[in-house]
Amino acid sequence: FPNLEPGRYLRVSVKDTGTGIDKETMERIFEPFFTTKRKGEGTGLGLSVVHSIIAACHGRITVDSAPDEGSTFNIILPLLEDQAGAMISDSVAPLPTGKETVLIVDDEPEIVEMIATMLGSLGYHPIFASNGQEALEKFLASPDRYDMVIVDQVMPGMSGSQLSIELMMAKPDIPIILCTGFSESLSRDELQALGISEILKKPIVMKELATTVRDILDGKVAEPEE
Repeated sequence: FPNLEPGRYLRVSVKDTGTGIDKETMERIFEPFFTTKRKGEGTGLGLSVVHSIIAACHGRITVDSAPDEGSTFNIILPLLEDQAGAMISDSVAPLPTGKETVLIVDDEPEIVEMIATMLGSLGYHPIFASNGQEALEKFLASPDRYDMVIVDQVMPGMSGSQLSIELMMAKPDIPIILCTGFSESLSRDELQALGISEILKKPIVMKELATTVRDILDGKVAEPEE
């Protein structure tokens, strides 16, 4: 593991006796949104999220597999010694909570459920929409009901950017978070033009979601100019 810092590490191996993984799949197994399941059965985010968490802990994850030989996932994590107490104390700090109503818009049911579960556990009241048109109809029926909108960028029919413009026309001060799986970022001027308060990159991590939502609702993030 040439990219790991020198030191003591713990290895956790998880092995199965299943059908194994072919070479082509192995090369993409940790890519966000890559899945071998049929549409509606999986998001392709599971191993991507695991990979991100382990990398954030300065560790590595590898997989050994071949067709008909099962699979072994190896997780390598640095051992915590002198600084363990401080790091654990920081990691279990309570997440910010709230009671506001949040409209979640995404055409992937699994992602909507994931975000809704996260927000619900923090005290928020999530409401769902599976596409831009449905979200717009719900919003226009009662704009004052919603305190924030979290919307996916890539959706059939109406993109997150297009929906944001429509929402801003109905309620200019509504905070909007745009979720995207793409690496390219929008400039502050582009965000302001779309009425977007902030961008969250997929896969979404609960701590980042909780902090971003609370900061925007509390006015700690600059709202887009009209």
